[in-house]
Amino acid sequence: FVYAAATGRTVVLPPVQNLHLEEDDSSVQSFEEFYSFHSDEFKKRVPVITMKEFIEREGKQNGLATLDEKTYTRVLGLSSSCQNRRKSDIYCGEIYEEIGTHSNTKIAPFGTGHSTNTCLIFDKDVFESGQGAVSPEFKKFCGTRNLVFFTQELADP
Repeated sequence: FVYAAATGRTVVLPPVQNLHLEEDDSSVQSFEEFYSFHSDEFKKRVPVITMKEFIEREGKQNGLATLDEKTYTRVLGLSSSCQNRRKSDIYCGEIYEEIGTHSNTKIAPFGTGHSTNTCLIFDKDVFESGQGAVSPEFKKFCGTRNLVFFTQELADP
């Protein structure tokens, strides 16, 4: 959320899915059970929409992630509720895979799973020049994660 607030981006909430809490073996259905996305204070700083709203807005003709009709229908269904299990018939990852195939979309390239196991680096010189060398400090800090530099390209909405 700090990334969105600092860069003027909109947070797109992931679809409703079972989020297992390891401490007490319970589960919740969405991030909205953890954060007050709809409070006046939060909305002043960061715009928030659901994944369904994003797909409805950007998955159609002339959207950021124009999808063919069959794919649009599939992804729109998943955007309401899905499972974060690759073998599931309603796997959430299909949404991100489809959106990510469009060169005119910018999905924040960080996370902890699969291809998003990345480390986002904010470096003034790299931001200004668009080029940067991977320093030993970056490697030490990020460990085995993929390094992604925050550049003008990522900054431009």
